[in-house]
Amino acid sequence: MLGDCKSKIFKASQRGLSSSQDFQKQFTFNYGTYWNIDKKPVNPLLYLNDESLIQTYSETYLAQEDHSALVIPITGSVSCVTQSKPEPTLVQAEQIQLLRLQKGEKYVLSNPLDSHTINFLHVGFRTANTETKTLDINLLKLNALASIALPDIGIKACIGVYEGRAEGTYTVAPNNGVFCYVVNGAFEMQNRLIEHRDGLWLWNIVNLEFEALAQHSTLLLLELPNNQ
Repeated sequence: MLGDCKSKIFKASQRGLSSSQDFQKQFTFNYGTYWNIDKKPVNPLLYLNDESLIQTYSETYLAQEDHSALVIPITGSVSCVTQSKPEPTLVQAEQIQLLRLQKGEKYVLSNPLDSHTINFLHVGFRTANTETKTLDINLLKLNALASIALPDIGIKACIGVYEGRAEGTYTVAPNNGVFCYVVNGAFEMQNRLIEHRDGLWLWNIVNLEFEALAQHSTLLLLELPNNQ
């Protein structure tokens, strides 16, 4: 299937950017006022943002449509508040917050630390009804993908940390594709180089093969219906 595989790369160096003295947001796909004809999101993904907040800063968001979102801490912890769940939820390392958001709903992501900037991924996608919950992941086992226990919403997700030159494989279900995102380091994926915070959408593929090119390279995989 290697010869039949189709792909589109989203380079980190070509992302949209919004920043102030308090935050920085980098957009893999079109988001807010950022729009580029080549950066349309891969349905059902809506956005994949790399965000940083300085100490004690809070950022308020407005859901543009009914959808779900994942908040994935990379450095530090993230405090999450939604209108439907106003009590703050602290999301720490090896945890992911799944948010169920309704159109017009405001929600707040905050840095609870008073000494350090935090960094996290903010991923939105269209999905059937689910519930807001905290998901635990286990990244203690190197060179393996850890499944993210999402409800049955038509999207599968996993994440793994790899040593340099470690190899891995992933089997994609029929009629699906896989969006690969490098959280840290670099990978060779189906003979394509993707580096720190690059994204790669692959379709017409069954067996995904990859190799880590740096120590502690971290890979996020999102398996999605192939609508190409």
